[in-house]
Amino acid sequence: MDEIRIGVVGLGIRGNTHFKIFKSIENVRIVGIFDIDSEKTLSFAKKWNVIPYLSYNEMLRDSKIDAIVISTPDHTHAKLTLKAINFGKHVLCEIPMAYTYEEVFEIVKAVEREEIIYLLGQEVRYWPVFRKIKELVEDNFFGEIFYAETEYLHNLEELIKKTPWRRKQTTMLGGGPHAVDILQWIIGDLIEVFAYSMKTIKTQLTDDFTIALYKSDKGTIGRVVVAYGIKRPYSLSIRIYGTKASFEQDTYPWSYKSGFLFDVNRGGRLILKEEKTPIISHGCADYLQALNFINSIKGLEKPLIDVYEAAKITNACIAALESSLKNKVIKIPIVGG
Repeated sequence: MDEIRIGVVGLGIRGNTHFKIFKSIENVRIVGIFDIDSEKTLSFAKKWNVIPYLSYNEMLRDSKIDAIVISTPDHTHAKLTLKAINFGKHVLCEIPMAYTYEEVFEIVKAVEREEIIYLLGQEVRYWPVFRKIKELVEDNFFGEIFYAETEYLHNLEELIKKTPWRRKQTTMLGGGPHAVDILQWIIGDLIEVFAYSMKTIKTQLTDDFTIALYKSDKGTIGRVVVAYGIKRPYSLSIRIYGTKASFEQDTYPWSYKSGFLFDVNRGGRLILKEEKTPIISHGCADYLQALNFINSIKGLEKPLIDVYEAAKITNACIAALESSLKNKVIKIPIVGG
């Protein structure tokens, strides 16, 4: 397959970013775009000389498109993903993968049946600090990890005003997948969770603060915090504690490229470089994610977060929400693959 042909669904901030990034990759062509705002679709298509599809089905029926990039509101992802898969299209979907266990397993089965590439848009996995910590974990630098914590601290109050659908956005299926994924990537598959949640933003229709305690299949304990109303600058961070060493990422000023490594008596600064990419968005992460998607379709590499990884992350997030509602420990459904 010489040229990969893309259709972009949703023309908000993320849709615009995906469009510019895929447009910059060699042997990739964006065939067309679709947004429920038809005026936006038409003006965007005219500006960039691409096809303005007036319905999602029209885009999916076009045999000129190989892959779909989904960057629409969270609650639409599962339905749009399943439709694309059923048309035999490869899919890159923003987080979250889905809202229910049933949707998660349906997507897994559909990907297996159609044998397409599915990549979850968890771009932060490509950040230098997380990739380096994963490397150190695999080299047994930390020894036996007994505790780790990740946090997604992001005041969304102004963004919620601009995108009212976020009034219903949950913590664990909004920004939560970022923190849960990195935790699981570091400590192993998550098998159970207990969570508390509460509302700190009065206008929200659902809780906007969640703290979840997870247990991994290796017996490691992990904590995830997701907060939308918190009064502090953005931070998506990780801390690792093992029998040999520990790591604490910089949280203020926050950086996805630095932190401190410790043993019992001393600490040392870890400062990482990142790859240079033609377009900077989330650092180099968005471009590297897009490249991973294209190379996976071409059979040159595997998706960093394939449908099975995505399913595990999503089920762990859904389970945390279930726990906070039922006030009990929830066993996380197992995904094959």
